[in-house]
Amino acid sequence: MALRKISRSGLALICVLAAGCAVQTAPRWQLTADNELQLLSTALLEGQDRQAAWHLSEALRAATSTARPDAVGRVWLYACAIDTAKLDSSLCSHYAALPQTDQPEAHRSYYAFLQGRWNAVAGDTLPAAYHSVVTAKDNASRESAVAVIADPQSRLIAAAACVQAGQCGQAVVDVAVDTASSQGWRGALYPWLLRQRDELLQSGDNAGAARVQARINLLQPGVAK
Repeated sequence: MALRKISRSGLALICVLAAGCAVQTAPRWQLTADNELQLLSTALLEGQDRQAAWHLSEALRAATSTARPDAVGRVWLYACAIDTAKLDSSLCSHYAALPQTDQPEAHRSYYAFLQGRWNAVAGDTLPAAYHSVVTAKDNASRESAVAVIADPQSRLIAAAACVQAGQCGQAVVDVAVDTASSQGWRGALYPWLLRQRDELLQSGDNAGAARVQARINLLQPGVAK
């Protein structure tokens, strides 16, 4: 199967999880894994679960050919990051089940970031965009740091991690909804709209919640409840 071109956002996340990012000189197993991970992210964000399962299995097949725990961990951590962007953590348990002593510090730190355990994050191991979110002094600054992340996929991951950590509020939920909507990421938009609706209901904004519910109704023919 011919390898497809990896998008800039996918390459950015892959670089976060790799010791280096010289894709041109990477061995074929890594090219295959990176390509499948990018296809996995697209499938997950668009709500194409069957395709996502296929691409994940192919990425794991490539990584396990090395018998390297860090290579396998990198695949599961990437999958965890995209799952986190959808306000899910199902795939994260596979990374957590790996012996952590075999995982690089950067991997463990990134996983802690995704899980909202920011006291376990080594800030210098995170990309600059995420580092500014973690080191911000207050919620407003953190929300601003998330909102200005240029790459939509990275912005959505940061938004989810910040919400998971309890460090961001409604403003970041709104950013995440707008990001997923603008990209047409049905699989990510649905859970974020549900969260937005529920937070509006909790704040007593029934009219706003009704408007969000109308958007949810547009998605439901293609997304299971």
